[in-house]
Amino acid sequence: MNTSSDARLLIGIDCGTTALKGVLCSADGREVARAQHPIPLLTPQPGWAEQNPAAVWEALCEVTRALTTRANAPIAALSIGAQAGSIIPADADGQPIYPMITFLDTRAAGIVKHWHENGWNEFVREHTGWSIQIGQPLTAIAWLRAHRPEVFHTARRFIEPHDDLVRRLTGRLVGTPSCAAQMPLIARQSGAWSLDVAARVGLTAEHLPPLAAAASPIGPALPLVAAELGLSPDTLIVTGGQDHACEALALGLLDPGGLMLSTGTAWVITGIADSADIAAIPPQMDLNAHVTPARWTISTYMGGFGAVVAWWLNATAPGDDAYARLDQALQSAICNADSPLFAPESQQRPASRFGGLRLSHTWEDMARAVVEGIAFETRRMIEALRAAQLPVHALHMLGGAARSPHWARILADVVGAPIRACDDPYLGARGAAILAGLGAGMYTTPAQAWPHFAPPFHQTLPDSAPTALYQARFARYCEMAETTGDNL
Repeated sequence: MNTSSDARLLIGIDCGTTALKGVLCSADGREVARAQHPIPLLTPQPGWAEQNPAAVWEALCEVTRALTTRANAPIAALSIGAQAGSIIPADADGQPIYPMITFLDTRAAGIVKHWHENGWNEFVREHTGWSIQIGQPLTAIAWLRAHRPEVFHTARRFIEPHDDLVRRLTGRLVGTPSCAAQMPLIARQSGAWSLDVAARVGLTAEHLPPLAAAASPIGPALPLVAAELGLSPDTLIVTGGQDHACEALALGLLDPGGLMLSTGTAWVITGIADSADIAAIPPQMDLNAHVTPARWTISTYMGGFGAVVAWWLNATAPGDDAYARLDQALQSAICNADSPLFAPESQQRPASRFGGLRLSHTWEDMARAVVEGIAFETRRMIEALRAAQLPVHALHMLGGAARSPHWARILADVVGAPIRACDDPYLGARGAAILAGLGAGMYTTPAQAWPHFAPPFHQTLPDSAPTALYQARFARYCEMAETTGDNL
């Protein structure tokens, strides 16, 4: 379909953990407006991380109204990319009866430990493609069953943020495999609910919402809701997907070879697979339904590396200019064979530590070592992908680190692949806008749609000289990172 002749507009929503963002775009990808609204995170007890579903809905209303007031043409469709891994106990109609337990919640840590010790992780991974982890809805539901039985038995549905927002918009309860896979309750081969896994935590098919593929038309918004939000009576609501999958769509990551590196507080690496075969991916990666047909995303949380950097700077260079000082250090500190090494706290390592420190080393040397250590951890994941015979063509870097050309330079030289840095925080919303356009029939395929929405990026190619130096330093790093104790 020729989008240039379609004057209608699209709204893409990205429902994150701390804020809800939205974009208003034309069919050719031109951005008309963008808006965001914060979402409070509630911590009623240590380790608990909840949100009020009504506050999430209010954020969507505020953002949508801000966008529709800027519209200069009819709005064809709206779709939602949403945080996955958060769960809402609800009644039979989908009305919440308990706060949303987010993926940041750690109250079920004991259950996760018990399940791993009793071998249930292998069962879940085989069925769903996911390993059991703290913060998953599956473990949160098990916690409710054990510790809040009155909530568990009263709940008739367990839904996700995407499902709740769609229900409030349309009156229909609809989920999507792209989000639900992270519960993890989706059978990886069929894309349907895995009732074998659900039964292990006391759920039946009636507890779970109907599923529709990403970009499926659901219907118009309820008349009163449409009037309140400034939508027309025929604006179509379209199923969306997981926020990271929507970001991948906006970047054009539709086939194996391209990788996405999210560099916020948490560092997550995401690739694309063309089958649901978990034997074909590294064991530390999880399998998720993509928002495009016959494709899956494979991803892993590497560690809270953004938090590690914040800790280092707060401890050694407090002040508003700390990140500027770090950037200057990356530019000025010279890396050589005697430079110090740093292993950041990660999923496999309980504490950060330096190695090879000398009296001659400066703060700048240590600061560069912190960044290089994070780059080495990224390379370890890239090496696992290559060992699994998965292609690695380029690494698309998003988030805070993408704003620094020096981070990109170090990553390119350490990883040995091009780095394409994009610091647009609205990528997830732009990916959701593509899904809206697909659902409205404005595009025929994702491959046809995404070039209109492709964001600008800065590409950094690896330099052969430092790449050779990093080859030796990477070997030393791996040896140090796998050493236990403090005597490095």
